[in-house]
Amino acid sequence: QLMGQKPLWEFTCLYASLLPTDLAINACTEFWLVSVVQEEDRRMILKHARDNFREGMDLVILRNVVRSSIAMSAEDADSLGISSLPGLPDLPMFSAKKGERLNPALEDSIAHNDVRKMHSIRWLCINDQHYAHALVFSNMLLRKMLLESASLNAPFSSYDKLDDWTQDSKVYSAKVFLSRFIPADFIRATNDIIESKSFHEIYKATTESFCVEHQALVQLLDAHDSYEIWKEVISQVSPCSTFAPDTRFEANGTMENEVAMNMEKMSYMKRKRQNVRKVLQVASIARDDILRMLDGGWLSDVDTSVEAISGDEDFSTRREEVELLRRSCLPTFVFLAFRILYDTGLWIDEFVKDIKDIFDEEEGNIILHRIYSADCRTDGEGDKEMNTLLLSTTWYHDTLLLANIVSSTSNGIVINMTKEQVAELQAKFADTSIRLMLAVQEGVPKNYRNSLNC
Repeated sequence: QLMGQKPLWEFTCLYASLLPTDLAINACTEFWLVSVVQEEDRRMILKHARDNFREGMDLVILRNVVRSSIAMSAEDADSLGISSLPGLPDLPMFSAKKGERLNPALEDSIAHNDVRKMHSIRWLCINDQHYAHALVFSNMLLRKMLLESASLNAPFSSYDKLDDWTQDSKVYSAKVFLSRFIPADFIRATNDIIESKSFHEIYKATTESFCVEHQALVQLLDAHDSYEIWKEVISQVSPCSTFAPDTRFEANGTMENEVAMNMEKMSYMKRKRQNVRKVLQVASIARDDILRMLDGGWLSDVDTSVEAISGDEDFSTRREEVELLRRSCLPTFVFLAFRILYDTGLWIDEFVKDIKDIFDEEEGNIILHRIYSADCRTDGEGDKEMNTLLLSTTWYHDTLLLANIVSSTSNGIVINMTKEQVAELQAKFADTSIRLMLAVQEGVPKNYRNSLNC
């Protein structure tokens, strides 16, 4: 009767404490799972649970609730009337991940069942002493959402038809979970708890393993965010700019015409400079994020031989899911890295070609020098690096260096690629070698070579 009347919920823990322990745990597990869905109600219930239950009993119930929620199917949730309660929050419950990108179409495609599971883990985020358990279940949910994604399960046909995950609702759901449901200081706070004297030494290595796994999953999704930003920018920012001098002054004499021409050149160079800097900024970030992930042996340093704290998860299931994620994700991210490097090189080639098509060789070289050397007006190392990135040969060379990362045994990438994927990648490297050779033969204009040394 108390559970059926919300104004009396604050007394449920008191009366449950009078029941035999097993009966109290089962009753509260079902009640918390089905009825207590709002954040303020959960906080109230947990406060009374700590006041009335013996120490640790609230955590036993919480683990049962979260484990049951994640394992529950959409059909079972529908039968209990909890499939769509509560809904997806419009604003982050914690500080949003910096640069969170909303996709209205994918926002609407997030399954209610996934939202329900995300909310269930919030039970373990109310009290930071439960973070170690929240970590286990968070990783569990992230792995399940990624492994259920259509993109990860799509068969590989070719590089040109590669599914890059940008329209995958499950991948987007995983990002939403990290940005809106997990505390911003989650890993730092968990590490602090691990190092505290109150944390049981026997669980320390286990929890550290889950911290490493969580950081790897975050790294994967952050790298994909960077790829999405690069893809959007490079598709919207053209390497070509219009050059349309004012023809009204052609008949007024040389001076007026020359002034009009110089003004259009300045405007043209400004547009070109803004465009190239915008592309190279996002390209360098996406390159660094994905290569850092690939070159770190992604998920390979996660110790899957240890069982989760208090048996929250079967270690054999976790090991299988981690191995499956490596087989599914690594080949895709190798091709995404290739796309970023190679296509950025192509964009720069078109950027230079646009100038050469408009101006003769001498004037084109001067304009290139002026566009590039504008970044050398400060002494910052970053500006010099930007000038190096303005060469397509830099990007083609980095593309070929990707082979070193892929072939490294410590990264374990090749063993997770099919023969077809390896053959496709080798063919793309061969094409890149030709591109690099042609770019080198084209040479660097003298004026631009001087700007590289500025």
